[in-house]
Amino acid sequence: MQKCKCEEKFENLQKLVDCPNGYLLCVLCASTVAGGTSRWSWLACEECQRVNTSLLKRFKINLPLGRHSLMNGISIPFRRNASVVEAGTKEVIKMSGVQLSLSDWANLRARELFESVDKWRDREFIPLNEWEEFFPTSRKWSIQACKDYFGVKHLTEIHLRNKTGQ
Repeated sequence: MQKCKCEEKFENLQKLVDCPNGYLLCVLCASTVAGGTSRWSWLACEECQRVNTSLLKRFKINLPLGRHSLMNGISIPFRRNASVVEAGTKEVIKMSGVQLSLSDWANLRARELFESVDKWRDREFIPLNEWEEFFPTSRKWSIQACKDYFGVKHLTEIHLRNKTGQ
């Protein structure tokens, strides 16, 4: 169970959810809610997940958008030899690093989007429906967010960077 130490303790909450602070803005586009109250929830909206699937099919590149490593195709089979466990451990660590990068990216992206709306400058809270109305999710929006995350003008540049190891 993941829970902030400053929150009230709810005895029965553990029976209902395993990740109670799980809702967040999509880690790629920051235009809508993703996540959930389960370790099996996604860190990205459905549109960004589709773009990610397309990246995997076209370029063999896949961002770890699942909250759990198994959702990202990564596991550590502990009943194998030490080299298999070590390789799995390295993959989980690598995935965690990318997820931290995505989290930082999402915070920056959300801040940039927030600051782009002049009428929100003096507000501390923006209701989700107002946020989503201002930044509607679309395939084009998700593709642009992906390009921005990777720092490229065209998705094919991601593939070229991956092939050259840059």
